[in-house]
Amino acid sequence: MKESNSNFRVSWPAKIFRRAQFAARRRMNRAVVTAIALFFSAGAWALSTEYVPTTTDSYPFFSALTDLGPANYVEDEYLVAGTANIYEYDGDLNVQVQAADVPYKTRIMIRRPAAPEDFNGVVVFEMINPTATFDIDFIWQYTHELLMREGYIWVGMTIREDALNVLKGWDPARYGTLSLVERGLSYDAFGDIAALMRDPLDPENPLANYNVTHLLGSGYSQSEDWLTTFSNELHDSKLAWNGVPAFDGYLGSGGNGAAREIWSGDPDAEYGAFYLDDRKFNEVNAPYFRIQSETEIEVFSFPASDVRQPDSNIFRQWEVAGTSHADGPSTAGISATINRDFGFPLPPCDAPTGDVAMAPYISAALYQLTRWVKDGIAPPPGLYLELNGPNDVKRDANGNALGGIRIPEVEVPLGTHLPFNSGPPGTPCFLASSFFEFPPEDVAVEYPSHGNYVSRVGKAANDLRKQGYLLAPDAETYKETAAGTDVGK
Repeated sequence: MKESNSNFRVSWPAKIFRRAQFAARRRMNRAVVTAIALFFSAGAWALSTEYVPTTTDSYPFFSALTDLGPANYVEDEYLVAGTANIYEYDGDLNVQVQAADVPYKTRIMIRRPAAPEDFNGVVVFEMINPTATFDIDFIWQYTHELLMREGYIWVGMTIREDALNVLKGWDPARYGTLSLVERGLSYDAFGDIAALMRDPLDPENPLANYNVTHLLGSGYSQSEDWLTTFSNELHDSKLAWNGVPAFDGYLGSGGNGAAREIWSGDPDAEYGAFYLDDRKFNEVNAPYFRIQSETEIEVFSFPASDVRQPDSNIFRQWEVAGTSHADGPSTAGISATINRDFGFPLPPCDAPTGDVAMAPYISAALYQLTRWVKDGIAPPPGLYLELNGPNDVKRDANGNALGGIRIPEVEVPLGTHLPFNSGPPGTPCFLASSFFEFPPEDVAVEYPSHGNYVSRVGKAANDLRKQGYLLAPDAETYKETAAGTDVGK
């Protein structure tokens, strides 16, 4: 029997017992879902795709702000229509079909190499985050440099009805036919669209000319919670044309220690009520790679530390010291896109946010996940922040987090990095970082020369590169940035 008090916390041994208690039932549940999905597959696979051109008067909402041309990338948008099941849980946590073959129409954005021969075979399929009530493509924002450097295809899908309604209001001529009568439809649609993209003979497949060898599901923040629900409940039932799972693995970042409801009226799924069951843990036969900032550990009501698991052939979790959920560099890019599409930028937060970026570490996680599913090369081990207790990260004498991935800004600090801020209501400031510089005289003592500072940053970056937590281009960026500062001069 589940605890009704969502604030109740259980010990790690109790969590292990709870997971073992559910394991046998879940294996049976997945078999039932697979049978149900195969029964309805004829309707679910009957997808139609409609290319929507970009013109001088109409372009995709949240179109890439980055110039794709120099990388020989192009952006396309399609409207995808089909039917999907709405699922629900019965009293024993079995997944069952509540309503079958419900029509829907959503949109996907595709950013791809213009030449199929430049494609590396891997599609990153993102559940686009709808928390702001409109789509924000966080995984693309964080990883686009890696994606275009290595030849990935990125695909993003609108997953919630409120985000879809914003699209319809923003450009009625472009998006007026879209329809999601229930957010739970997006789980089925996500899996079916993934299966479509793996079928080279389906004329509705917008990637039919590309040799898709691997497909990774992804999500950020709320969308990672959705990704957890999808992977645990539908991974085994969403199959490609050749009978293998549509997804080879999953990349989640910025999420809670909780799954999301499987449909909007799920009585067992008030936000975070999955705290005591195992649906937030990865137990399917596909790698799930989580990478989290300090914010998800220190600030979130259901912290990501609650989903820590031992490293295995299906799980990794990295936690990055000194980082935040809405870091300065990515928020600046998102703000510029919002300004273009809505006509206003995000206002500044109360405290300086600094320039620490999560992008290098999410990119490294994606790179490692790709090697894991393609070549069977296990990623570097999970690293966890040190805790005094729930929502309480241990800190050093400088106020910076202990444990986790030790980024150069923490190993060679110029101030204190905290995973929260404040600012105007309705902004992401409470999830942003705050940065408090050390007094100049303290910096001068710590770094007696410019060369001393640059060499220490270079060593910290090189150590992370050698360990696999940072990619070589990002390590070089750290060195170049340090060399361009006045520290120690």
